[in-house]
Amino acid sequence: LLLIMYVIGLHFVALAGWLPVQHNTADSGLIYADLFGNAGGNSLSSSLLAVALVVVQAIMINSIADQFRLMNSRSWLPGASFALITALLPSFLYLSATLVSSLFVVWSLRFLFYAYKSPKSPLHVFDIALCIAGASLFYPRALLVAPALFIAVGIMRSWGPRDYMVFIAGLILPLQLGWTWYFWRDQAGAFFQRHISDVFNWPQLVAGLDISGEWPGLAVISLLFLFFIF
Repeated sequence: LLLIMYVIGLHFVALAGWLPVQHNTADSGLIYADLFGNAGGNSLSSSLLAVALVVVQAIMINSIADQFRLMNSRSWLPGASFALITALLPSFLYLSATLVSSLFVVWSLRFLFYAYKSPKSPLHVFDIALCIAGASLFYPRALLVAPALFIAVGIMRSWGPRDYMVFIAGLILPLQLGWTWYFWRDQAGAFFQRHISDVFNWPQLVAGLDISGEWPGLAVISLLFLFFIF
């Protein structure tokens, strides 16, 4: 309850409607646009959904820290720190593709530590890749976090040939399912353009590094990996 009140306090400016809603679906995935295209434009509903998602992620981070004994004692510090850092980012104050995709990235952290505890099982490597590919369905550029995950797994455990294949399969599966879904809706070309071509279009990628856009959110998630690993 205290964590919820803390997040509400951090998001009070957005909840009160004192900040303009930044709802841009140009960089989001097609699934995000279909599911949240209308909700993101409303100030109150967008800010309430953002509070709910941040609270869920903060609880997940705290649960990971407690389960794997990352802190000397149990506390709400990891979750509260996440809430505080993300409150500085406009894309986390209102519903956004970055905020939704970060839920999957935080979820992948749990599987990262499971992979450390089960060094011979490729299952959790698959789960990690599956989470990051799932995140890319909502925010395509989340796929660029995959190299950080690859390095993180290599730090936690040794790689084997089977692990490489499983990791690649985990990245491909959600994209393949998404493409199949939009193929039946006659939008296969739009899906491929948004989720593959635009992500690896390097000149456009560099031009998209706008501090007011969604990139700061990915920066926070990348820092989370460094925090938990080291």
